[in-house]
Amino acid sequence: NNPLVIAADVVLALKQLHDALSVGDEPTVITMTQCKSGFTTNVIPDVTFLQGTIRAASEAAFKQASERLRQTLVTLEKKHQATLELQY
Repeated sequence: NNPLVIAADVVLALKQLHDALSVGDEPTVITMTQCKSGFTTNVIPDVTFLQGTIRAASEAAFKQASERLRQTLVTLEKKHQATLELQY
């Protein structure tokens, strides 16, 4: 599997999650800020690294967003038969 295609799916899924969490009394922001992968134009890279942030108005909202993010990544791992690692 091309990790750039998987990364694109991750970014789109996290945008949908951001939209779902950004309404209500305690809006939460999920932002992807970096994507790094490969060093040449003619080879599919082995890995892709994404970086971003989660900002929430409360600890409870942050925990909810973190859990939803984890669930989203588990779903995408199954879809793409890939390993996705989440680090804070």
